[in-house]
Amino acid sequence: MADGRDGRGHVIEQLWYGREPAAASTRALLWPLAAAFGVTASARSLLYDLGILRSRQAPAPVISVGALTTGGSGKTPFVLWLTRRLQQRGLRPCIVTRGYGGRSRQTHLVTPEHALTETTVAECGDEAALLAARSGAVVATSPMRIDACNAAWERFRPDVFVLDDGFQHRGLARDLDIVLVDGAEKEQRLLPAGPLRERPSALRRAHVIVTSGGIAPWLRASAAPEWLLESRTVATSLVASLGESAGEPVASLAGRRVAAVAAVARPERFVAMLGATGADVTATILRRDHHPYSAADWHQIEQLARSVDRVVTTEKDLVKLAAFAPAVPSWLRALRIDVEVDGEERLLERAARQLDRSFAPEHHPRSRGGFPE
Repeated sequence: MADGRDGRGHVIEQLWYGREPAAASTRALLWPLAAAFGVTASARSLLYDLGILRSRQAPAPVISVGALTTGGSGKTPFVLWLTRRLQQRGLRPCIVTRGYGGRSRQTHLVTPEHALTETTVAECGDEAALLAARSGAVVATSPMRIDACNAAWERFRPDVFVLDDGFQHRGLARDLDIVLVDGAEKEQRLLPAGPLRERPSALRRAHVIVTSGGIAPWLRASAAPEWLLESRTVATSLVASLGESAGEPVASLAGRRVAAVAAVARPERFVAMLGATGADVTATILRRDHHPYSAADWHQIEQLARSVDRVVTTEKDLVKLAAFAPAVPSWLRALRIDVEVDGEERLLERAARQLDRSFAPEHHPRSRGGFPE
């Protein structure tokens, strides 16, 4: 397989996840920095626990979706899944995110109808554009999440905020903390020697833990059994645009020569999922997460397309690649990925109870009422 992998991203992946002696040695050398990072992260968390640092209250209830690691934990598809489920229960959620990959440090409100403009993608980032386009919900972006919440409240009066990547963002109070893991965190190291932003012991703060890698024994001590749930990501279709509802069946890739293009965290997972469809993945162009594609990148992809039957990318990457063609060419499609959660009704009922309590007048001003009975 031809591997067009971004050099920096590949080095970081090898350092964090590689089993080679060189990777293990480098992680060992970085141990003092990782230990210092851990002390700082623990001290900061303790200051919040003691009330010395205070979390600010949003004007509506907050459900946080987060992780212990940086990137690659499946937060984006889970946030989409959760947002749609809240909408199905009659609520108007607003997604709140930092705006990763965007150049703006201001507060922006991204509406679904304006999500896929070049300006939105450049200013607010690919994830914000994807979340707004796929969910049909407003996405509020700002490095200060409380500012994003307040701006969205002033204009749209949402019923609930879904905080994307919020586990470590303790400056914003939350009513329900959902943390995504894959079960391998116990063996990983803290930044910069590994992908961990906090030690696994931080899971004690979580209300619900959702694992995509099976229930590892160490996880059983981190949550009550009923709030330790399993999930999986599934490839559901091939789409030419984020607004496309059905798309082509993934079975159409079986036996075909395919090139994978991705600028996401843990791109090997995307390549593996593509291979699981039966596609013959003969080449890859992999870039670091949130890579800003250039005309040279597009030219390389066009050249590669001549030697394969299909070029398949992620929906997050399609947001940016679509800017290089008036219409998405027939040889380029995005693999749509959705989430399935075992025990989802149990999770949603807990969210319902928590939000009903949070909607009490002394806690939050009510905008539309809680979940239907």
